[in-house]
Amino acid sequence: IDAENVSMDLSDIVSVKKSLEEALKELGLVVLYSIAPKNGDGGEKEQDPEGFTMVFVMEQGYLAANSWPAESYCALDLVLWSDFEKQTAATKQLVLALGGNFEEQKTTYFSLVTGGMYGAKGSPQNDTKPAQKQKDAA
Repeated sequence: IDAENVSMDLSDIVSVKKSLEEALKELGLVVLYSIAPKNGDGGEKEQDPEGFTMVFVMEQGYLAANSWPAESYCALDLVLWSDFEKQTAATKQLVLALGGNFEEQKTTYFSLVTGGMYGAKGSPQNDTKPAQKQKDAA
């Protein structure tokens, strides 16, 4: 997800983390933990004018965010192991959380949908059993 021309201060690590985490929770995604830049004493860094990377690990997948404050640009990699139907809504919600404008074509994204991850919690449509090998009749 390429969120361009966002209004949020992307050097403010605390605000970006809070906004993205709230957006994920509003979507019903369960954040298990997040990884954000640390400062010299091991605490979380609050600002980085150069940009940063943070990761949210969820029950349903993960979100990696890479920011470039000078360009008002944030690249988001959202991977859902199930609940694929949430992909478009999640894309819009995350862009809006950063102060992006989803309606004016300021965001580009694409989705790759695979078979999911065996055992991942998610929508009831997901298989609960792994695929079985079938023998050829020949």
